[in-house]
Amino acid sequence: MNPSKAKSPSTHPDAPLLVGFVSHLTHERRLSPLTCENYQRDVENLLALAQDIPLSQLQIQHMRRFVSQLHARGLSGKSLARKLSAWRTLYRYLARDHGFTHNPCIGLKSPKHAKKLPSVLSPDSVAHLVVPNETTPLAVRDAALLELFYSSGLRLAELTGLKINAVDFAQAEVRVTGKGAKTRVVPVGRFALEALQKWLALRQTFTPSEQQAIFVNRTGRPLTPRAVQMRVGHWAKKLGLGVHVHPTILSPRIYYSPVAICVPCKRCWGMPIFLPHRCIHIWIINTWPRCTIKHTRAPRRNKLAVDPIPFLKSDQRMDQPITGFHLDEHQDWVAELACGHNQHVRHNPPWTLRPWVMSEAGRLSKQGQHLACKKCDAGAPPDRL
Repeated sequence: MNPSKAKSPSTHPDAPLLVGFVSHLTHERRLSPLTCENYQRDVENLLALAQDIPLSQLQIQHMRRFVSQLHARGLSGKSLARKLSAWRTLYRYLARDHGFTHNPCIGLKSPKHAKKLPSVLSPDSVAHLVVPNETTPLAVRDAALLELFYSSGLRLAELTGLKINAVDFAQAEVRVTGKGAKTRVVPVGRFALEALQKWLALRQTFTPSEQQAIFVNRTGRPLTPRAVQMRVGHWAKKLGLGVHVHPTILSPRIYYSPVAICVPCKRCWGMPIFLPHRCIHIWIINTWPRCTIKHTRAPRRNKLAVDPIPFLKSDQRMDQPITGFHLDEHQDWVAELACGHNQHVRHNPPWTLRPWVMSEAGRLSKQGQHLACKKCDAGAPPDRL
């Protein structure tokens, strides 16, 4: 299908179902506005791809073709995974409320995507960024914003939506409402509270008293998440950090290290980087948004390039050298291992990416390297004599 000739989602015969689906996400599941907006856009993409085919007649092969078309347009694996998640959620809703009997997304795996470690700033760069060397009202506002964001671990939307009455200076806490309209109490450090008090003393010159948002712009309106991103980038460029800085990079869970904290339960710390909290354990429990944490792990060992168990005999380990390749009856490439087992090495974008298997030079470059043979571990008989 040519994207330029795709029909508008509003002309699809099942377009009226989208209104009820968005209402279900908003009022029943109580998802965040951004999640509802993204899911609505993903379903509109599905309707445009389906053209005149009713949703009840879509099959798994249609879904595979749609994913391949979106991948050809340049969408990443993460974007495709989110679209598949939205489509699955849509069909679960249609089965519950509109009598649909099948879900064509069942059994359709999400495409793989690269797992990258988060980029971080050095402690000195963070300390330099959260304490701008200026005294203008906007600089004081930005200092309070950055200190609070770094100290409390709030989400960006929670930070911009924070109200004046949500801050308890006596208890050093803020009450925020996050995803799913869930409210939690978050401890705040001493430096952040001091920066907030300085900003609140100047805030009344920007906005009338009825405005409840803590962080406002020059016109007295609440700051938007996009405005915060621009201000963080502005200070990073002005201070000459030399890297792209975004609000999430200031997340304290990236910089937290038990080694750097000597007495975690003291009332106040005087550390310049790890801002003061009453108890690190309470801080971790209350401030880490579990559903948005980007889990990190050590890079996976490249089993094709490294033999991790050199001291075991070849018939006592899972890793076996590749001795050759052949095509199966479905025209998929199969690696022949020294143990006598076969293992598929398909190139099936966007789900599996092995472009090297499509060329003779690429296959020759992999011969002699090792693959993890699960059949050896399970004690299965050889596939070849």
